[in-house]
Amino acid sequence: MLAREGGSLAEPADVRSLFPDLKSRVPVARQLIHNFREAIRSGVLAEGSRLLPTRELAARIGISRNTVVVAIDQLVAEGYLVTRVGSGTFVARGVAAPPKPRAAVPLRLPPAAQRYLNVAPLVAPWPGKLVPFRVGCPDLTAFPLTAWERLAHRSRTLVSRYSYGDRAGLPRLRGTLAEHLRQSRGLAVRPEDIVVVDGAQSALSLIADVLLETGDRVLLEDPCYFAARAAFGAHGATIVPVAVDDDGLDARSAPPAKLTYLTPSHHYPLGGTMSPERRDVALAWAHRNDAYIIEDDYDGEFHFGSRPLPAMQGGDDEGRVIYVGTFSKVLAPGLRLGFLVSPPHLTEAFQAARAVRSLGTSAHAQLILADFIAEGYLARHVRRMTAEYKRRMKTLAELLQPLSDTLTVGPVTGGMHLTVRATQPLDDVAVARVALENGLSLYALSDECIARTDLRGFVLGIGMAPCDAMPLAIDSLAASLAAVT
Repeated sequence: MLAREGGSLAEPADVRSLFPDLKSRVPVARQLIHNFREAIRSGVLAEGSRLLPTRELAARIGISRNTVVVAIDQLVAEGYLVTRVGSGTFVARGVAAPPKPRAAVPLRLPPAAQRYLNVAPLVAPWPGKLVPFRVGCPDLTAFPLTAWERLAHRSRTLVSRYSYGDRAGLPRLRGTLAEHLRQSRGLAVRPEDIVVVDGAQSALSLIADVLLETGDRVLLEDPCYFAARAAFGAHGATIVPVAVDDDGLDARSAPPAKLTYLTPSHHYPLGGTMSPERRDVALAWAHRNDAYIIEDDYDGEFHFGSRPLPAMQGGDDEGRVIYVGTFSKVLAPGLRLGFLVSPPHLTEAFQAARAVRSLGTSAHAQLILADFIAEGYLARHVRRMTAEYKRRMKTLAELLQPLSDTLTVGPVTGGMHLTVRATQPLDDVAVARVALENGLSLYALSDECIARTDLRGFVLGIGMAPCDAMPLAIDSLAASLAAVT
């Protein structure tokens, strides 16, 4: 018996396992330390058990008392044993190994979890480095930092910036946004129908939460903005692709669905503008099928030619259109500020869903943005960047001319990306992979398609591609094409 438990003698299940091998070359003290560790971890020596005095232990094991003292001192230092003056030495509590888990039984992944894994490739993280032709990112070096910081400093003492605030967005920002949207995009909007969110992706997920049941059909442009496919697919929607041409999606023969997602101002990724006739057809389709239209004003701020067409929402008399906007591309994605404009009869539902999903977006950022818009900074920034992006688009189109036997340039009406289509069979995914290895970000056009197999080419973002960087970037594109074709 090497230990006493609860004041009575305790006989370990295998006392002999604690004894050192006196014939081994391993020092006896080291063996004793190891054996005691294992006995404590396995529970052979129970937590709280009191060891026999060192003299008795030494006699029981058949070794010198000094060797036992050396071993016990080491075990005390390691935390396996504790010594209490006048009481003795005890096995410490909490050092035994937890019981071995039962054999793992594979658990079936819930369907909702599997849906998110299915769409994960559509929203895979971008490479951290900001490289030429990366899509969806504005020129961050042009961010109006001085004005933004001035407004941030001015609002720093407002108590409201430290509060949760209205979960649908601060009334001050919603009022400013309503006026801005009426003037710039022709929207029919009340401040109370605006819900501030963390960006367009957040808005799409919120809409799916409110409107979709598992299995509901959603019409998507083909090709389509990849993150929209992810948002609706994650909610269990049945995706119905409809091919897009230069005039946008043609809903005349489109099947019934719960909603459709459109980018009418500047189609992603092909770059065209949806014609007025096609817009009317889409509104008629929504009326006929008791459906909703999500109007994502993708890159709608930047137009290079005549005044852009008003938003579809402004011509919607029935409350069928849900307008989505973001400041990620016009200012910076890191701000995480976007919004949706709800039809009045859905406003309360969207506000409730927003409250359930989140306690709101940064009140301070909303205050700054409200002043940024009201004092004209946003309008000036948009004018300046429209001129700059127009210059970049012209330069890029000219630099692509030597590759015209392989690539043809798509519409150049506005926005921050240019799409080039292959004029001959091309593995655009392989080219994009080679380009990324060479420090160039290309989105393969075929990756943006849902069902179509007739499109190959690339989506080229200009936000991170200033004119002086473009010649080298085009050389890299040409080299990547040559490496694959």
